[in-house]
Amino acid sequence: MFTLSFLIITPDAFSNILLWLKVELAEVTEIKDPDSLSPTQRQVLQEETENDKFSEDHYFQDLMVTDISAILEYKLDLSEFKELKDSDRDQLKNFVNQEFLLDKTEHMQLFLGVVDIIFAFLYNLRINQGKNCVESQWNVSRLSSTLSSFQVSLAISQLHSIPSIQLGLG
Repeated sequence: MFTLSFLIITPDAFSNILLWLKVELAEVTEIKDPDSLSPTQRQVLQEETENDKFSEDHYFQDLMVTDISAILEYKLDLSEFKELKDSDRDQLKNFVNQEFLLDKTEHMQLFLGVVDIIFAFLYNLRINQGKNCVESQWNVSRLSSTLSSFQVSLAISQLHSIPSIQLGLG
């Protein structure tokens, strides 16, 4: 199991918080300097990047080469995620307990950002049939707009429309 350590922030809560991670961010994010962009600019840049990099041929080739039926039939075993391991508990104890004053919108952005990351994580587990691979961290960071573009692209209204079969839970 890989560890995904990240700092969740609302788009306008802080400034220059990511400056010290600039080199590392360049390897895992689509937006290279998020501090200098407004949320609207990040959204536009995210959409432009997705449109520029989208390749129908790439996805068609994956469909032809990959045994998609095995992926669709696979059911995730989430039992290992029901309880924290001692090492996970120790790691959580080391986090600094810090309180942030967030309004309702910021609370919703944080919630949707976490949901976005969880969906990316579950997708990665599903396509790899419950195992992580060398590309798992990259997959999750690219599939999650929260991590790749510092942008929450999911709306609360979209959550109820996602069938459990798509997540491999049904």
